[in-house]
Amino acid sequence: MLRSYCKQDALVVALDGELDHFCAQSIRRQLDEMLADPSVRYLVLDFDKLTFMDSSGIGVILGRYRILRDRGGKMAVCHMNPHIARIFHMSGMDRIIPELECFMTRNHMVLTFPSLAENESFARVAVAAFAVQLSPTLSEIADLKTAVSEAVTNAIVHGYEGCRGEITLRGSYDDRGEMTVEIEDHGRGIPDVAQAMEPFYTTQPEQERSGMGFSVMQTFMDDLEVVSHPGEGTLVRMRKKIAAGVRA
Repeated sequence: MLRSYCKQDALVVALDGELDHFCAQSIRRQLDEMLADPSVRYLVLDFDKLTFMDSSGIGVILGRYRILRDRGGKMAVCHMNPHIARIFHMSGMDRIIPELECFMTRNHMVLTFPSLAENESFARVAVAAFAVQLSPTLSEIADLKTAVSEAVTNAIVHGYEGCRGEITLRGSYDDRGEMTVEIEDHGRGIPDVAQAMEPFYTTQPEQERSGMGFSVMQTFMDDLEVVSHPGEGTLVRMRKKIAAGVRA
């Protein structure tokens, strides 16, 4: 069984179960269908749920490696268990296909709430409470709360423009102590994300909006990603490394 996720020119495929002679042909066919898209130049195979692989799997992987190599692309793997890592080493694939350093999510939370102005404070307090598990400093807590406040305000004011809708807040952290926060709405969306992220740009100057929301998020977080489609909504994803990290 395959599960896939594609972002721009990168394709991530998670393999479940076993990769042996019996299922190799099916997996080969599914991968080739995904790689038929010429825009895909990077392939990551996630072996987290793969319990067994033999020489048939080596053939499947090497064949896809050659396809990507011939189009100037690259391939990598992640989450190999000891058995699969031995197969990789024995076959020499570890010399041409790198293993990505991946980090496991240690905890996560999801909240959904109406796009009401009074829920802005609720959202930032919820994120602060969740982050306490990482022993953050007061400054780090303030940074998180500020960035979340800006993102939720954007969803309320610009995403739904005064109409009632739902906002989803997701928080997680991995074993490095890096925290990820996502704020998602299903409102009007942003036609031009690059323009919207410019300092002082606002679609509502008559309301004396500063147009600094995204700039504030970029300043107080380590990484900011905005994905939006007109008429479908906006996803804001922010990351911040908490200095103290995860307690053992």
